[in-house]
Amino acid sequence: MKTVMEETALINKPQHIYNLDETGIQPEHRPSNVIADPTCKPQAITSPKLTTTTVIGRANALGNSIHPFFVLTGKRWNPDLMKGACTGAAGTLSETGWSNGEVFRH
Repeated sequence: MKTVMEETALINKPQHIYNLDETGIQPEHRPSNVIADPTCKPQAITSPKLTTTTVIGRANALGNSIHPFFVLTGKRWNPDLMKGACTGAAGTLSETGWSNGEVFRH
């Protein structure tokens, strides 16, 4: 790690060191009805047929973050897809709603 940081001149530049993580959410999650004893909590089972939206978050070593990036399921972009997102958020589409190399480069 030290060698890479020296080669890229990042040793004293934490503002340029970012971490990225992603999580998938299913906005149409509708678990089936379960009849159970009121003292137990049944586990929800999610169908793989539902759409997935990936949210990518990024923050640097100083704790500053970059606006979220959404990967939505679809083939044709519609600006209304970002309606209600926080200011500065961006997004793109993939057929599955999952990120991939092309999404990452975008």
